[in-house]
Amino acid sequence: DSDFKINSIKLADTIAAMPTKGLGYTKKLLSQTFNNSLEDQLSLEAKTQALSANSEDHKEGIQAFLEKRTPQFTGK
Repeated sequence: DSDFKINSIKLADTIAAMPTKGLGYTKKLLSQTFNNSLEDQLSLEAKTQALSANSEDHKEGIQAFLEKRTPQFTGK
């Protein structure tokens, strides 16, 4: 029981440190998967990838990787 609580808190902390905009895009794409054709889904994913690549969080993630530091995502 206490292991479950500890692991749940660790998972929540990990998710909270992720780029919220990117997680939102992922959640939206996953929810649309079963309603779209493969072609439509791949098109949506390509458009979403372009949006993500232009976000401040994406730039921060790359910069943090290059500087070997933890990224500080802002949701922008």
